[in-house]
Amino acid sequence: MGSKQENQKAVSVGQHIVQARRRLHLSQSVLAEMVGASVRSIKRWEQDQVLPQLFYREALCRILQLDGEEIFGVVANVAEVAMALPRAMPHLWHVPYQRNLLFTGRATILQSIHEFFKRQDTSATLTQSYALSGLGGIGKTQIALEYVYRYATEYTTIFWLDAETYETLLASFTVLAEILDLAEQVEQDHQRLRRAVLDWLRVQSGWLLVFDNVEDANLLKRFLPTSHGGALLLTTRLQALGTSAQQISVESMTVEEGMAFLAQRTRVLKSGVAGKAFSSVDSLAGQAIVIALDGLPLALDQAGAYIEETQHSLQDYLHWYHQRRSMVLARRGQNHYEHPASVATTFSLSFQLVEQKSPLAADILRVCAFLAPDAIPEELFMRSALHLGQHLPVLGTDPWLLDEAIGVLRMYSLVRRDSATHTLSMHRLVQVVLLDSLSKQELLQWTENVIQAIDQMLPDDQQTILTQEQQSWYSKLLPHALACLALNEQATGSFSPRSSSLLVKVANHLRDQARFEDAEPLYKSALALYEQDFGPCHIQMGEKLSELAQLYGLWGKYPEAERLFLRSLVIFAQPSGQSHLNIAHNLNELALVYGRQGKYEEAEPLFLRSLILCEQELGSPQPLISVVLNNLAVLYQHQGKYEKAEPLLLRVLDIREQILGPDHHRTAVTLNYLAVHYIFYQRYAEAEPLLLRTLAIREQELGLTHPSVAISLNDLGQVYREQGRYAEAERLLLRALAIREQRLGLHPLTARTLTILGGLYVQQKKYAEAGQRYQQALAILEKPGHPDAADTLQGLANLYQALGQPETAVAFYEDALAICERFLGPEHPKTMELRTHYRTLLSA
Repeated sequence: MGSKQENQKAVSVGQHIVQARRRLHLSQSVLAEMVGASVRSIKRWEQDQVLPQLFYREALCRILQLDGEEIFGVVANVAEVAMALPRAMPHLWHVPYQRNLLFTGRATILQSIHEFFKRQDTSATLTQSYALSGLGGIGKTQIALEYVYRYATEYTTIFWLDAETYETLLASFTVLAEILDLAEQVEQDHQRLRRAVLDWLRVQSGWLLVFDNVEDANLLKRFLPTSHGGALLLTTRLQALGTSAQQISVESMTVEEGMAFLAQRTRVLKSGVAGKAFSSVDSLAGQAIVIALDGLPLALDQAGAYIEETQHSLQDYLHWYHQRRSMVLARRGQNHYEHPASVATTFSLSFQLVEQKSPLAADILRVCAFLAPDAIPEELFMRSALHLGQHLPVLGTDPWLLDEAIGVLRMYSLVRRDSATHTLSMHRLVQVVLLDSLSKQELLQWTENVIQAIDQMLPDDQQTILTQEQQSWYSKLLPHALACLALNEQATGSFSPRSSSLLVKVANHLRDQARFEDAEPLYKSALALYEQDFGPCHIQMGEKLSELAQLYGLWGKYPEAERLFLRSLVIFAQPSGQSHLNIAHNLNELALVYGRQGKYEEAEPLFLRSLILCEQELGSPQPLISVVLNNLAVLYQHQGKYEKAEPLLLRVLDIREQILGPDHHRTAVTLNYLAVHYIFYQRYAEAEPLLLRTLAIREQELGLTHPSVAISLNDLGQVYREQGRYAEAERLLLRALAIREQRLGLHPLTARTLTILGGLYVQQKKYAEAGQRYQQALAILEKPGHPDAADTLQGLANLYQALGQPETAVAFYEDALAICERFLGPEHPKTMELRTHYRTLLSA
């Protein structure tokens, strides 16, 4: 009996492949997909018509668990390799990496590269250079590798070079000289060897050269042929290559691409298997992983390796990522030759290089780590340089240095710059790794620096009406303020004292955007800090209590609002805290709370007292005076005192157009109330243009989904309903309802829109829809006992009258009349009108 080695030699290469494939229960088509070859190639290998090409052998050995040296032997030289390759494949091949069988997505980029090279004239020079640029770990090398294998048949020669340093490039050229069997391969003069390889490239055509990991564009030029008939594919972190190459920026994977890759990498979805990869539970966890890792391929590969090696679930990985983030990002796993470094190591090396090149750039990067990752205003670094650490103050005297520093960061693709908006953005995992590298003390210090920088850029006095520029700044800085405040809280488990001012400013802005649930905890945190610093009766506490009370008033939480306003008035009334404007402001806001509850008799004297204090303190017309006048006019409208309301509204409109301008959203408030005045007198032709104007102003100033936009939509819809323009009315009212349900929830204003919609449907004889809307409105209004319930009950009375059920209609009229008499009084025009309808129905 012969030895084991002799028995193996008796078996051909093709037979080894067949036996191993069958042992693993793989079909030829599945094996072809896993290897990245055609089924025809598999058949030819198994029939010993041709040996597998050199670049397929490693994949076959790994997948089929074969011993490469025993099966294929040692290839003697390059000529033997060339003879073993089919004519359609490259005759000269040096690619040190096997094909990534788990490569997923990136189809658009691969197609772009292929189309670019196909378009180029083979006699062109550097126009045939194509560069993949982006952050370390973003997948540039893997894309280039996939391109090489996918389109190998279109080239006569493919060479892969390590372009990170002069030494690695020279070593790669030495290997090429050996493969090409050039006489200079033994040359000790490196320059002669380099020129010999370049000379060969100049006279040949149809080749593809991959320069992987280019770090220095100037160094690269020394290794590029001046003219050629081939193609150059570069991978680099550099975002500026000049004229060296056509460039495409490689971005993170989409959620869909990331999910597909994760399914492949965790072996949930294997090659050749169709259908749904994840269960519904795993799908949610997978999406959360992709989002948490911001679609970075290297991080997703690490996650897949961890899951594969530990046999944990996706939920387990997500748990450990949140609990031990720094450890998870530092764990690379085994058998990763193409990119052996972890995410943490890859980014940390980049940070070190930045620190060496420019401490200023390093500090800018640290500041960005404490902000939201996208749309970071460059002006933040210019206007707040004094607050942002040791190196940034120089930007206050020499703004040109900012460009220099950003240039250093772009060398490693650590930030992206949008020249149109003058903003920066960065990958979330860059932020994560950078934050994890800081000590607790450093984390706290940097958050406080950034908080102070943002705080000083936002206006102080919450009673000041913001200009459009100030509103724009609030919108730009809001996500960054929230991100930094969250990190500040995480650093110590609570907010630091220096964050109190910014907490209030952000909360005020969120309140004005009707984001009440987001604003409330910020107000409460700020109040706790102010009470700790100043005590419970300080004037500062009174101001902050008033701001939180305004939130509750707008939110419809009237008891909480009333309690806080009364508490703040007590503080302001003290000798040490007396301020007429503070008292006037609080009286006005408390009167609003009473007015929204229908407590008109309690609201009117508060408005009048507030107006007197404002006029005494300010003298000439000021924005605060216009606010009180406007609110008093609206109160008169609710009381049915329309003859008093109109002159006040016209006076307010004159003040606001002069001080704020005709297109300010506060001007729109008065225009809207003036339109409501015209609606009462059925002067719809005068109301409509005012409402269209207010709608345009509010949409432009506040956005399409702000609750104030719903006010204009609601009132304009009412005008169109009264004019019989039912289709237009319904479209506007439904849009107003969607805004109010989303932003306000079960609020009296939501009920008001439901009631108007109910009336519209009654007019259209859509009685089922009308009843549904009225009942929804009544469910909101009956609980707090709101005066608007009278309108809803009257609508239900009209509905049942139309349905021929007069007894039920009478009962609803009686309930509505009782509410009007309770809240408005028996002599109110609305009460009297309702009583007339009621008596008419009774007599009928």
